[in-house]
Amino acid sequence: PSDGPTSSFAPTDSAMPTAPIDERTALIRFYDALNGDSWYNKGGWKTGGSFCFWYGITCDNETQSMVIGIDLQENNLSGRFPKQIQYLPNLVDLDVDRNYINGSIVSEIGLLSNLEYLSFSRNFWTGTIPTEFGQLSKLKSLDAAPFWTGNSFTGIL
Repeated sequence: PSDGPTSSFAPTDSAMPTAPIDERTALIRFYDALNGDSWYNKGGWKTGGSFCFWYGITCDNETQSMVIGIDLQENNLSGRFPKQIQYLPNLVDLDVDRNYINGSIVSEIGLLSNLEYLSFSRNFWTGTIPTEFGQLSKLKSLDAAPFWTGNSFTGIL
């Protein structure tokens, strides 16, 4: 007996609409996109238990369930910055200074409405700083200095 029509069609990732993901998944995608297995310190990443205990991650004091800080400066991050950063809506402090991140800065950083401190200097960024950064109304500090021949921005901030 059949429960109805079946289909062998399985949509690919590119055909799937973008759906919100939880913070743990966002962090894992961050780790994978930035070659986490090659980081100098990756203590706790992708293990069981709370992501609040992963190296470089700070969570809120009250619930210990929301990421408010990522501090992974000088930790051998490399690759292209992931768009899934947008799924960390409570992020206040993001520091990926002095690494080997390349490519364009993702506009999704502009969706982090609680972001106050952003340091992505001394990497290998190219292109323009996204206009979406203008939405970061709480931003108090932005450090985007070049690293030797590193950051190569064009346009106006």
